[in-house]
Amino acid sequence: MHRWRSLLFIAATGCSWLPSDTPAKKPRPTDPDVAEIAHEWTVENHVLAGNAALTDADANENLGRKVVITPTSYRSMFVGSCDESARQKTDRVFADVLTELDLAGEARDTAIKFGFGDPMTEYRLTCPGNAKAVPLVIYISGKRAMTCAGGVCYLLSR
Repeated sequence: MHRWRSLLFIAATGCSWLPSDTPAKKPRPTDPDVAEIAHEWTVENHVLAGNAALTDADANENLGRKVVITPTSYRSMFVGSCDESARQKTDRVFADVLTELDLAGEARDTAIKFGFGDPMTEYRLTCPGNAKAVPLVIYISGKRAMTCAGGVCYLLSR
C-alpha cells in the first residue's frame, strides 16, 4: 500500500522539480546612455554664471529639488516636463563648458570641488511632440550632473 501511495504522489507531482526545457531569457543589455542619465537627480548646490539673473539667495531656494529623468521622459522645475522625450549626446571638454557657460573663479572652483571634470557628457533632451516644450540640457561627469537656467547652474547628485 505504501508503494502505491509513493507512485501516486510521483504521478501527481510530475516532474515539476526538474529544470525547465526552455532556456532562460537573457536580459536586454542596458543602454549605457540610459544608465548614465536616467536618475532622480537632487539639487545639492549651485554656481552663478557671469550673466546670472538670480541671486545666491534665490538660487538657494532650489536646494533639494529634483530633476527626474527616465529612459523616455524628463521633469524639471526649470523647464517643465516631457513624457516622450528624445535625447542627443555630445562628449564635451570640461574647460570648454566652463567658458561657454561663463563660469570662472569661485564658480569654477565650486564645480570642481563638487566633482566635475573630464570626461563630461552633454545631453540635450527635447520633446518632439510638443513644440512649446523647453529642452533640458544636462552635463554629466561621473555621478554628478549640472543643469543651468537663468545664469544659475545647479549642481546635482544621484
